[in-house]
Amino acid sequence: MSLKETYDEAEAQRRLFEDTVDAAALEKAIRGYEASSKLIEQLMLFSDNELFEDITDTEIRYLLTEYRLAQLVQERRDFSRRKEALQRARVLYISFLQRCLDYEIVPASSRTSVQAVVKQQRRPLDAAARRQDKIEQFRREQDLEKALALLEGRDDPEHLRELYSTAIELAITRSVSGLDSIESELNVLAMAPDPLTADRPRDDPNARTSASKDVTQWRLDAPRETGLLDKSGRPLRSFVITGQHDRDTLKRGVFGADHSLPTMTIDEYLEQEKLTGGIMAPANKAPEGKKPVQDNEASEEEERLEKIRWDKFTEENPKGIGNTMNRG
Repeated sequence: MSLKETYDEAEAQRRLFEDTVDAAALEKAIRGYEASSKLIEQLMLFSDNELFEDITDTEIRYLLTEYRLAQLVQERRDFSRRKEALQRARVLYISFLQRCLDYEIVPASSRTSVQAVVKQQRRPLDAAARRQDKIEQFRREQDLEKALALLEGRDDPEHLRELYSTAIELAITRSVSGLDSIESELNVLAMAPDPLTADRPRDDPNARTSASKDVTQWRLDAPRETGLLDKSGRPLRSFVITGQHDRDTLKRGVFGADHSLPTMTIDEYLEQEKLTGGIMAPANKAPEGKKPVQDNEASEEEERLEKIRWDKFTEENPKGIGNTMNRG
C-alpha cells in the first residue's frame, strides 16, 4: 500500500475509535500510523534542512503522524502495560513538538514554552499560575477548534494548506496538555505497587502425598498409639466430636490438605472398641423405683423384726406406767 492509502486507512480507524471506543479499531489505527511512520522515514519525506514552505500541500498532513500515534497509544488502558504506553506516548509527543520547532510552525507566543517542554525544563508553577495556564490553554484549543471546523466545511483546495496548518497548531497545544497529563499519571503509578505478574505455583499432588506421609513426625497433635479411653472412662487424647452427616461439610469447608480428617464417629469407635475388647460394657442398672429382689426381702424382714420389738415393748410398758407424779 502507498503512504496515502495507509494513512487514509489509519485515519478511518481513528475516527471509528473516536465514535465507538472500539478496542479493535484502536489497535488497527495504531498499526496504520506506525506503518505510515515507517514509510515516511523510508521516503525521507521530511528533513531538518527544510522549512514549512518547502512542504507540499498534500504532504503537510503527514506531519501529524506522530501526534496521532501518541494520542492513540495514550488511550491504551491495559494496566499491566500502562506505564510503558505512557512513556511511549511521551516520546512521540516530544518528537512531534521538536519537528514543529524545526519547521518553525510553533507560534511565536508559544515557542519558548514549547522549547521548555521538549527539553523537559519547565519550571514548576504554583497553584494559581497553573490554573491560569490551564485556562489560557483551554481557550486556545477552543478558538483553534472553531477555526478548524470552519475550514473543514470549505470544499476548496486553496484553503487546504491553511486547514492543515490550523490542525497542526491545535495538535501542538494538545500535545502540551497530553504531556502534562502523562506526567501526572506517571507520578501516581510510581507510588502504586507493581502488579503481580508471576503466576502462583500450582499444587504438586506428589509433593502433597509425600508430605502427608511424614505428617505424624512433626505435628504437635500427632495421634498416639493408644486407645481413646482409659479403664475409668477418661479420654486419653483429644478428639473432634462430629455427627455422621457433618463429616463431608467439615471436609469441604474447614479442613485443608495435610489435615487429619475423622474417619469414624465416636459411637462407631466405641462400638468397635467393645467388639475388640478395648472397653468393658457397663453393668445394667436396675430401673429406678424398682429394687432388686434380695433387697426387698431384707427390707421386709427388717420391718417384721421392728414390729416384733415394738409389740414386746408395749407389753412390757403399759400406757401410763411412767406417770407417778399425778397419783390420786
